[in-house]
Amino acid sequence: MASASLAWSGGSSAWAGSSGVRVSNSTMAWFRIAPPAPRIPSGFSPKSEHRGPFHSGLSPNRRLDRSMLSKGARPAPIQPHSAPMTSWNRITLALYASLLLSGIGLARVPHGDVHRAILALTKKIARGPASASLHLRRGQLHGIHKDWAKAERDYRRALDLEPSMLVARRALAGTFLRAGRPAEAEREVRRFLAACPGDADGWALLARTLTELGRHPGALQAWTRSTTGDGERRADLWLERTRALANLDATAALRDLDAATAQMGHPIVLELEALTLERQLRRFSEALTRVRHLTERARRKTAWRLLEAEVLEQAGRTAEARAVFLEVDRQARSELTRRRHIPKDWVTRTTNGLRRTAETAGGTH
Repeated sequence: MASASLAWSGGSSAWAGSSGVRVSNSTMAWFRIAPPAPRIPSGFSPKSEHRGPFHSGLSPNRRLDRSMLSKGARPAPIQPHSAPMTSWNRITLALYASLLLSGIGLARVPHGDVHRAILALTKKIARGPASASLHLRRGQLHGIHKDWAKAERDYRRALDLEPSMLVARRALAGTFLRAGRPAEAEREVRRFLAACPGDADGWALLARTLTELGRHPGALQAWTRSTTGDGERRADLWLERTRALANLDATAALRDLDAATAQMGHPIVLELEALTLERQLRRFSEALTRVRHLTERARRKTAWRLLEAEVLEQAGRTAEARAVFLEVDRQARSELTRRRHIPKDWVTRTTNGLRRTAETAGGTH
């Protein structure tokens, strides 16, 4: 294995190779590669006022020599010093650099780096065109760029090279759906589910596809399949399922959501969705009970009290709502005094709530 070309950057705390890979000191410690020790600059006293049990002649709190300062001289900057590296260290660091550059996890590259990642994968594919995984990863990156034609081409090539790569078929179905081709998406996702009938994401993809096609009963059945088995405790799937079912039967959606929420330990995102459904169904008593329970659990209660005021106002209990709005306003001002961040949304909602309740009560704010 060829050794990596390395250089020490004097103003940095990391090794930088010719490939641009940066390896922190903690990584070097893991591989037992010690960073080079800086030379002692002239102008520093070898004595220290703070000697600890591990004192080695110098302390981080080194003192300037007063005689030098009196002459107007400046201490010399720390110069980099090339520490010898063994062959084993070079090989280990080169191996680590190659792992960083191997393309692992490129599907999660930040959007600004997607184009560079595509170019890097294209070079790899040119050297190894028979790699299905490289085509799969490049297809995912093309999908991030919304270049559907290129993504489809890469996914199909991956399936040609490795027909058993089912994740490529699911990705192809998702590409068709995002590209506005739901009929083709349904065909591909059903082929995927025939081979992987227990895949929660596959059933969720089918549900979204059928919704796009306007086949809501079938979509609801697919959502039910997605939230059983592996997807039973996934809040994201339950959230989508609830919203799909609420368009047909909000009462049933709330009942199923409450059961799932209790089973998953009452995640906030599902509690808020249940609260929204209760307000839509005008079940204000249940909504107030829920929001007050959430307020008791919260460390910062201002946001939940604001939500309680809005529920009270919606229920027609204007005087109580106004009292809570005023309490929230005082609490928000107090937090601002303590330099705590208050979201602008809170201020707007509180101000509007006070104005509405004042108008309803016939008073002035």
